[in-house]
Amino acid sequence: MRRGLRLLLMALVCALLGGVYVLLGSAVAPAEAPAPESTDAPGYFMLYEDSVAALKSITVQPKGSQRYTAVSDMAFDQNGNLLGVYNALSQPFLVSGQEDFTFSTAAWQMLLLTAQHIPATATYPALDRDACGLTDPDAVITLTRKDGTTRVLRIGRLTSDGASCYVALDGDTNVYLVPYDFHETMVQPLNALHTLPGAIDESASAAVQIALTGTDDGQLIFTKSSGKLMAWSSTSPIAHAGSTERIEAFITGLCAVSADEYVTTVADAAGLAVYGLDAPRRLIAAFQDGTIRDIHLGSDAGDGMVYARMDRTGDIYRIRRTQLTFAENAGLNTLLDRFVSPVVVATLSQVRVTTVDGETTLRIEYENGDDNIGQRWFWDENAVTRNEFTDAYLSIIALQFDQTAPQEAAGTSLLADVTFTLRDGSTSTVRYEACDAFYALATTDGGGRFLVRLTDVENMLTVLKGAK
Repeated sequence: MRRGLRLLLMALVCALLGGVYVLLGSAVAPAEAPAPESTDAPGYFMLYEDSVAALKSITVQPKGSQRYTAVSDMAFDQNGNLLGVYNALSQPFLVSGQEDFTFSTAAWQMLLLTAQHIPATATYPALDRDACGLTDPDAVITLTRKDGTTRVLRIGRLTSDGASCYVALDGDTNVYLVPYDFHETMVQPLNALHTLPGAIDESASAAVQIALTGTDDGQLIFTKSSGKLMAWSSTSPIAHAGSTERIEAFITGLCAVSADEYVTTVADAAGLAVYGLDAPRRLIAAFQDGTIRDIHLGSDAGDGMVYARMDRTGDIYRIRRTQLTFAENAGLNTLLDRFVSPVVVATLSQVRVTTVDGETTLRIEYENGDDNIGQRWFWDENAVTRNEFTDAYLSIIALQFDQTAPQEAAGTSLLADVTFTLRDGSTSTVRYEACDAFYALATTDGGGRFLVRLTDVENMLTVLKGAK
């Protein structure tokens, strides 16, 4: 069974901070290594025992990568008891020269384990060090104590089954087997040990606002209102109903994004500009519990990735573009409700359609203003059935746009002004004008400009000219 140091790591951290530890593991002898002289000492044993309070720093030289030094930033009392960690990152180690570097939890826990003792599963007194990868090790680790003394560990290759790695201590002729995850963490270059922001546990239905910048339509803001049939609406750059289905799909995608690689940390706008993040495209969602998801997207990072920021720090990451397909075409055309006039009939008092030939009015009367007592429906001054009213009203509100209108699109002649008066007394108007041989230009009070198929507008006018 492949067992590593993860549970031991967790236990060590808990023990250091006042908790309890669990120890699990099994000794796995690699097929290519000779059998040990003794097999009656199962489980883990420690290669050394050091006090973490005595540690000054850990220097790691991964093979083929830049050396780094993790400096202990833990405070202890005179008896060696941990008082706490008081740096801004709340981590027991800071990287010398890169004090804003944030280790992943697994990384700083492994450093903490290394500072005190390394569990091993087997001892081999006479192995070929070259065959174990120890003459050209995958990493060299130097522990420096506050008194100036040092301890050096060399990490060789993994065993053929991948369950363990070979480790040697300077001044010790033995070779030891240590669980694989010591190798997995400590041979990595520093950047690979940085924490990576992940997905967030939020539901799209709990979102209250989204915003996008850097789109073809400029900055977009959509806000959710409780208790409304059309829950989402655009408030910038135009006022219009939003598509709940498409907006919630956008939010779900945004919550699922996680960083793939850490790149670097920058200190100012000039540093951000190198990665195209001085004027980024931003994808933002705010939630009921106060959580805000704000991802900044910069320039192309190669290999199908893009540079990104995922928090308020200067940390720069790479994200696979395949994670961002939900946002590729996000804009007014995809997030707005496609209906030009999504006015729910339950809110309507009347709608007046004015053309060059005159006007037509559809009106609802509510007895004592109460929906539940009775309604009467009128087409101009003629009483009609509910079905007749509904058919005529649907011809007006069923108009959908094909796309938002480009800036150069202009109306050439009036087709109709459609004015809605709601039961609360508010009004809104949509103007339809001929634009070209195929489209009509629809302009709304909220600033929307949409291209609607000319034949659809003509069909609406034909219905409204019918017998009443």
